[in-house]
Amino acid sequence: MAAPSMYLMQFYRQEPGDVGIGDIPVPSDQDYETITRNALLGYFNNPNIASVQKPHHARVITHDGFKTLVTLMVTGNRTVEKVLDAPGS
Repeated sequence: MAAPSMYLMQFYRQEPGDVGIGDIPVPSDQDYETITRNALLGYFNNPNIASVQKPHHARVITHDGFKTLVTLMVTGNRTVEKVLDAPGS
């Protein structure tokens, strides 16, 4: 039985890598959008994270980093919206 391939979740304020949260693997056979949505809201609403370090965006990329599968943005304490990526990203 082959192991599922992995995607990576990345969290950021304006660009990937600007909040100090490392990439988090998520199996490709899971609902990566829901998992990422919940994780982003968790980080955004965490009172133990300073406001300047709270991510406002998250994206899921392929393990090789060549393709973005979904990008999400926090729009409120309980709301997240999809961001349309540029073609070919």
